[in-house]
Amino acid sequence: MAVLEFATAEQRIVVTHDVSTMVPGMNEQLRRLGRCAPILFIPDSLSAGSVIEEITIEQVAAEVARLRERIEDLEDAKELDAAIRRNADKPLIPWDQVTVDLGLV
Repeated sequence: MAVLEFATAEQRIVVTHDVSTMVPGMNEQLRRLGRCAPILFIPDSLSAGSVIEEITIEQVAAEVARLRERIEDLEDAKELDAAIRRNADKPLIPWDQVTVDLGLV
């Protein structure tokens, strides 16, 4: 989707009513590029202009920071799942041994 590619390249935020097109477009772009511009979905009852006038830079920055943290949490969870799968058939290390090996005792 050209709008999302442009917004991502220019580090812009997309403000839209169009959930039905933007969500699949966002998923496709994330699959292809691994990143996508933030998308602010607004209800049809509000005009994009009025919403844009009410949004502050601080609010956007706070929301982007929150979303980045969430993405990092999801990436950590994916890595943990992969590690669990890789080690599924290996024997567990007793906790006492772990603490000694790490010098925690």
